[in-house]
Amino acid sequence: MNELIYFLHLIVVFSFILVCNRLGKESLFAAVIFLMILANLFVLKQIPFFGLTATPADPYVLGSLTAMNILVDAGHKTLVQKASLATLIFMAAFVIFSKLQIFYIPSDFDTSQQHYVALYDPMPRLLIASLVACFIAQQLDAKLFNILKKRFSSLSFTMLNAISVCISQAVDTTVFGYIGLWGIVNSLWSIMAVSYFLKLGLLVFSSPLLVLTRKLCKQPL
Repeated sequence: MNELIYFLHLIVVFSFILVCNRLGKESLFAAVIFLMILANLFVLKQIPFFGLTATPADPYVLGSLTAMNILVDAGHKTLVQKASLATLIFMAAFVIFSKLQIFYIPSDFDTSQQHYVALYDPMPRLLIASLVACFIAQQLDAKLFNILKKRFSSLSFTMLNAISVCISQAVDTTVFGYIGLWGIVNSLWSIMAVSYFLKLGLLVFSSPLLVLTRKLCKQPL
C-alpha cells in the first residue's frame, strides 16, 4: 500500500510544480522553499517500503531540486541563488518558531503540548543537519546542472537533470546522515543507502513527469 501512496505522492508533488511553473518564476521560487520545509517536517516519519525502512520526505526534496533546475534551465541563475539563501533563512526561522511554540506553558486543559514536544523537540539537530546538507546540495545541483548543460548541450534536459540530481543527492544524503543521524540510528550506512537508492528510483518516475511539465507548461517569465 505504501508503494502506491509513494508513487501518487510523487505525482502530486510534480503536479504542484507544474502549476507553479504555469504561474511563473516567483511561484517556482516559493516552491523551492516550501518543499524543503515540508521535507524537514516529515522526515521523522518512517515507513515500510518494499521490505525496507524509508521516509516519505524524499519526494519533497526531489521536487524542490527539480524546481530549481527548471529555473536554471530558463536562465534564472541569480534567482536560484536567492532561493538557496531564502531556504536557509526560512528553515532557521522554522526552528526558532517551533521552539517558541514548545516554550509556552500549556494550560491544564491543553492536550497538544506533548505532541508538539514529540514532533519538534528533535528538530534543531535535524534541521541544522538539513540546513548544511540542503545548502551544499542545492548549490552543487544548480552549478552542476549549468556546467553539464554547457559542456553536454546534446544531452536532453531529462538526462542533465537526472545526472545533477543523482550527484547532489549523494552528497546531501551523506552530509545529512552524519550530522543529523550519527549516534541516533543503529546502521547509519544502511539507512543512507536505502534513502539514496530510493531517490534514484524516484528519478525514474520524475524524469518523464519533468518532460511532461516542460511540454505542457510555459517556461517561467
